[in-house]
Amino acid sequence: MVRKIGYKIDVATQDDTTFVYDDVSGQVTKETTKLTKNKDVVKNYSYDSAGNKSAFKVKVGDDTSNRWEKRQKK
Repeated sequence: MVRKIGYKIDVATQDDTTFVYDDVSGQVTKETTKLTKNKDVVKNYSYDSAGNKSAFKVKVGDDTSNRWEKRQKK
């Protein structure tokens, strides 16, 4: 199933995972997977101006402690 939502395209797959793509670049910006009845795993991706993944944040239920950010070159 594909639905256009504002400036994003939401694509749901058969394994209870939903992917949200940036309308301009086509890159995945958010991925949500149903872990249990009341808990989701939500992954948010950020990209730099060149299109490289620059940050990755994972939320499991209410926990947002998992985070990765690409270090900038000096």
